Parts: sequence; C-alpha cells; structure tokens
Amino acid sequence: MNTMPPRMRLGVVVNFTRNGAIPLLNDVREWAAKRDIQLILGDIGFGFPAGSELKLSVSDMGDSCDAVLVIGGDGTILRVAPLVAPQGLPLVAVNTGEFGFLATAEAHEIHDLLQELQKGTLIEETRCLLDATFTEGGDQHTVRALNDIVVHRGEEARVVRMEVYVDDILVNRFAADGVIVSTPTGSTAYNLSAGGPVFHPGVDALAITPICAHTLAVRPVVVSKQTRIVLRAQSYEGGTVYLLSDGQVAANLDPGAEVVVQRSSFRVRILQRAGRSFYHVLRKKLGWAGPRITEHM
Repeated sequence: MNTMPPRMRLGVVVNFTRNGAIPLLNDVREWAAKRDIQLILGDIGFGFPAGSELKLSVSDMGDSCDAVLVIGGDGTILRVAPLVAPQGLPLVAVNTGEFGFLATAEAHEIHDLLQELQKGTLIEETRCLLDATFTEGGDQHTVRALNDIVVHRGEEARVVRMEVYVDDILVNRFAADGVIVSTPTGSTAYNLSAGGPVFHPGVDALAITPICAHTLAVRPVVVSKQTRIVLRAQSYEGGTVYLLSDGQVAANLDPGAEVVVQRSSFRVRILQRAGRSFYHVLRKKLGWAGPRITEHM
C-alpha cells in the first residue's frame, strides 16, 4: 500500500495531443477541488494546457508533489519515468493511448483510480532503469531508459557490425540491423517484436536481443541486472548508427563507438491497482486468451 498525506499535492503531466486527455484533466480538476488537493502541472515538452495551476518542469517537481499522475500513452510514461525516479516520486498513469502496458488504469477507470490513490490502497511496484554512457564529440554523455537502450542502423539500408561484451567478456560478433538491451519492463516492447523473451517485471535480469541478425545462430541472451554490457557498432560503408533510449534518438554514434549499458542506481516507483497483474495485462493487451478448454470438445 502507498499512503498519501491528507492534503495531497498531485503533479499532473498531460499529453493533450491525445484524444480525451483534456476532459480527463478536467475530471481530475473537479475531483481535486472538492477535496482541497493541490494540482501542479508538469511539462516534458508538450507545453502546458490552459489553467491556473502552478506549472513546473517534471524534473523540478520533487519538492512540490507527493505523486505524479500521467494522462497519456506508454510513450508519455516512458518520458516521465526517468525524470521522476531520481526525485523518488511515485507514478500513477491513466492510459489514453493504444496499448497501455505501463498504465495503472484505463480512461474509464479514472474516478476509481483517484479514490484509491487518495485512500492509499494502490500497490507500489519498483522498476529498474538503464543508464547508457557514450562519447559524442569528445564529451561523455549518459541517457536513462525504462524500457530499453538500442543501437540501430541509420536510415541507409546497410547493416551494422556489432560486438557485444558482458562484464568485459566477448559474447558475440555479428551483422544485424542493431541490438536491444531491455529491462523486464521493456520486454513487451521492441524486445518482443524482435523475438526476445517476455519476463515478469520482478525478474532480476536484462535481455540482449539482436535485431534482424544475418545468421540464425545469433539468439537473444538473458543476463543478470548487475551485468555491465558493452556494445560496439560500426556501419558498413560509413553509414549512420543511432543510439536510442526508449525509442528516442539520443545520439548519432561515431564509427566503432562504445556504449556502456548498466542498471541505473535509481528505480521508478509505479502505483498499480489491486488485481491488475502482469499476466492479466499480457492476456488483455496481446490477446493471448483463446477459447476456454472444456471437458467435452
């Protein structure tokens, strides 16, 4: 359970480009006004919807909020999570997108969700993040991701030569479109599409999954979360190689550049409703549940 103070201060991040997002925000405003709950609007690049609330960057909400409510799809949650994790703020999300793997509730459940949030009956989960460190233009940079870090060929139709090291031991060299390092949370994202394994968020592991490797012998590898993973990539004929963090281009890598991927020291706190299990989400979102087996077929 996650207890909230009587006069809760709730940060709200809204992707108002999504259909139905503003009406949901107005529902939250009405609910908060009746309960003397302060709302603070957070921005991650969409700007702020009209309103009289205090407005802050999500990176600066730690001292002003008790929790952060996201109204948007999985992409919005992915952008918010690495920003709130260092601040220790719990995250609760209402899905207005398509899949909603990361959401706490669907749009039609928002009133029940807000009630449970105030009562403190939501269940807290913590999810690991990845830090990817690389050098660009002579300077070292680090990006943080909840789902995955990806090294991928550019727009040219040329594969890249990959080297993968685990704790300084060479695992493989291969040609492919790229490689994914996925957290358990991200195992149902790009990793799943590339043929990688699906594993429960509580599993203490990461997946290293090749993307369209040019030999059948190259398969996904599951490693410990404590592992230090090094990815080296070079495109044939001088093509572009991108580093992506949760689907967003983070860098255009230099030829032969080294990307070091490790579990972050921060974890994101995600609040879930009771009964919304990982396997329930898999069945619903991936359509896994076929007809029931009966005694007489």
